[in-house]
Formats: sequence, structure tokens, C-alpha cells
Amino acid sequence: MPQSPLPPIDTPHDVTPDLNDDPIVAGLRTLYREVLLEPVPDDFSDLLAQIDAALEAAPDAAEIEPSS
Repeated sequence: MPQSPLPPIDTPHDVTPDLNDDPIVAGLRTLYREVLLEPVPDDFSDLLAQIDAALEAAPDAAEIEPSS
């Protein structure tokens, strides 16, 4: 399967230049980009669809407050 290009990551302006060259930071950025490209699991998508359906079916769905 061909790999799609990794999305760019915004680097905060307050990061010191030393961190930009750190191999651990580079590895973490690469890992983060790869996770962004992973598809959402079907089970999780199904769960989100069930939650959306339940919220739409609930009377006054906009007024439901999360329980603490």
C-alpha cells in the first residue's frame, strides 16, 4: 500500500532551536504524524454513530447536561 505524505506539524515559536535538532523530538513528531494518518477503527465509528443517534432521539437533546 503506498504511503501518503505526512502532514506538517506546527512548531511552537517558543521551542528552543536545540529541541528542533533533538532525535527524540524528531521521532515523537514522526510518530504523531503517523498516528494522525491512521484510520478510525470501525468499532469506534459505530459507537460514535450510536451516541449521535441517541442524542438526536432524546427529547430536548440540546439541553442534556453531562452527569458529573
